[in-house]
Amino acid sequence: MKNVILSLLALATLGMVACKKHEVIPPPTPTSNLGSYFTDNENEAKQNFSINASTSNTFTGENGVKINVPANSFVYSNGDVVTGTIDFELIEVLNVSSMVSLNKTTTSNGEILVSGGQIKLIASQNSSQVFLAQDMAVEVKIPTTNIDPQMALFVGNQNATGDVDWTSSVLDTTQQDTIIIVNDTIGNGWVDYYSFDFTNDSLGWINCDYFWNNPAPETDIIAQLDTIYNYSNTSCFLVFTDINSVMSLHDYTVVNDGEFLGSNIPTGQPVTFVCVSEIDGLYYSAFVNSMIVANHIESITMSLTTITAIQTAIDNL
Repeated sequence: MKNVILSLLALATLGMVACKKHEVIPPPTPTSNLGSYFTDNENEAKQNFSINASTSNTFTGENGVKINVPANSFVYSNGDVVTGTIDFELIEVLNVSSMVSLNKTTTSNGEILVSGGQIKLIASQNSSQVFLAQDMAVEVKIPTTNIDPQMALFVGNQNATGDVDWTSSVLDTTQQDTIIIVNDTIGNGWVDYYSFDFTNDSLGWINCDYFWNNPAPETDIIAQLDTIYNYSNTSCFLVFTDINSVMSLHDYTVVNDGEFLGSNIPTGQPVTFVCVSEIDGLYYSAFVNSMIVANHIESITMSLTTITAIQTAIDNL
């Protein structure tokens, strides 16, 4: 009997080993922290200025944006006029390179905007936000080398992932919602500016833009990548060559990973497809020049790269 019991135990042990040999262990789920690339770029783009609240002040950003702040123009949340020092945070997004780097595209409810430059401006004191007083305005001047009288004001709503959607800032027909062209000095030369009054009491994102309204026939497009690339680990942008504009391409499909879609794109336009991915700590990218045609499908091959090389390529757009 003892030998029978031992034999049964041996068979059971062999059975357990055999089961373990055939056990399927799923591979680890790939991780991605691509969002931190855009967040880090946005944080690095922040510029800080401090002014005396009781006097008129002007400060200039690294890329030439001028901010004129009237005296006694800010209040605390209780409505009292701010005294002492006000701290300003400024972000300048003036060209397609910075639009891609900071994930600050130029669309309004999916419609393409031509941008004259976008900024973010926030005012605070001791890390608590202060607010623009009623009937007061901060004057903003955005430098330009290509004057376009079609420019209008749009305000930006930024979501948790950093995407900004722009809506028209038309409150009335007075000067506060009008962009004028002025000429002013910067360094040793004269520069043209889009000048306007920023009247939102919380300030925030604002943009000089207008709807492109290109008359060419429009089409949907697909950037087709390998299926390992999806919206959780990859960002794709469409950068327009002939206008100052960038739009995001989105992975709308559930089953077709690797397909990034865009809608209402005018045909006959030269563009650059920009795709950036980070998977398990490794970076991949593709920069593909193309011409938009009807029912456009762009086959894109991603290449292993470095974050430094990606940034250099974006800077050269």
